[in-house]
Amino acid sequence: MDSKLALKSFLSGIAGGLVFFAGMQWLLSSGLAPFNISPTNAFLRELGITIPYLPAIVRLLFGALMAMVLGILYGPNINIGNGISLGFSLWLLMMLALSPIVGWGVFGVGDAEFLDKTDIFYLKPGWSYPLLMLLLHLLYGLVCGFLITKWGARHLMDDE
Repeated sequence: MDSKLALKSFLSGIAGGLVFFAGMQWLLSSGLAPFNISPTNAFLRELGITIPYLPAIVRLLFGALMAMVLGILYGPNINIGNGISLGFSLWLLMMLALSPIVGWGVFGVGDAEFLDKTDIFYLKPGWSYPLLMLLLHLLYGLVCGFLITKWGARHLMDDE
């Protein structure tokens, strides 16, 4: 394992996570979000954890760790497509595991649409939730894949 690549991949994941976070905050503040609370915040609340700023920290650390795994897994052979694949895989995990845990159902098809629109766990019916989350996850993957490829793994390619 190359520790320099691991660190740079971790930092690339934080950058991707920040882009994801900014997109999530924009959706929530603009009223375009199909939910009243971010999925990470909903998950933590479902576990009974309501510590301020923890959802953002969890999202950034999880994104950083996943990018680090990606960088270590592919090493000098990494490319932007690997990052996009990571984003897609994380989105699929979210749709199949996290969404049902918080009561939003697989791909957002659950009973949360029947809650009062002001309920914190309300989810707007339709495809906006899975599609917006797919877009944010692909953007995260693109940022991670680009940064790891162009910055994180560069020293490995230079050594060859």
